[in-house]
Amino acid sequence: MRIDISRIKDETGARIEREFSLECSQLGLDDVAEEGRGPVMAKVAITNIGNRTFMVEGRVESQMEFTCSRCLTPFTYHLSGGFSEEYLPKDSERYDQWREREESSGEYPVEEEVRFYDHTYLEISDTLRDAFYLAVPMKIVCKDDCQGICPNCGQSKNDVQCDCKPDNTDLRWAALKELLEEDK
Repeated sequence: MRIDISRIKDETGARIEREFSLECSQLGLDDVAEEGRGPVMAKVAITNIGNRTFMVEGRVESQMEFTCSRCLTPFTYHLSGGFSEEYLPKDSERYDQWREREESSGEYPVEEEVRFYDHTYLEISDTLRDAFYLAVPMKIVCKDDCQGICPNCGQSKNDVQCDCKPDNTDLRWAALKELLEEDK
């Protein structure tokens, strides 16, 4: 996703605002479930903050179909994540330092909240993709008080109140329990 900044490149404080809808495949989000994934809505504001540097801020939002990690029930989840990153020109001293580190270490140096651009376009796909992935929780649950699945009968505790007794026996202590019962 490229955004033309030629209108604001010469005026410090100038701003461009955009809203658009993207398919997951346009952002390289192909590992997100095929079924039930909605478009990614993005709101972006680009501000010329001087010295050929641009601040890119905004939000990504989407509705996605996930499976609860506790009860395995499919549900729709609203993803929303913000971002704020600086974009510097590739002909800047900071970019040269970044390239030197990359060449000397053989690894891709990670810059916190800084990206680089060429000419009069900002490529913001990576920024949007990163914001999307950071909006996905590590454990996705259908609701905060989800009870999960009964380990004995396999029924969802959200739907059915089962009569299973919890088995709190720790097999590592089973031999000791047998010795204690023999002494009685």
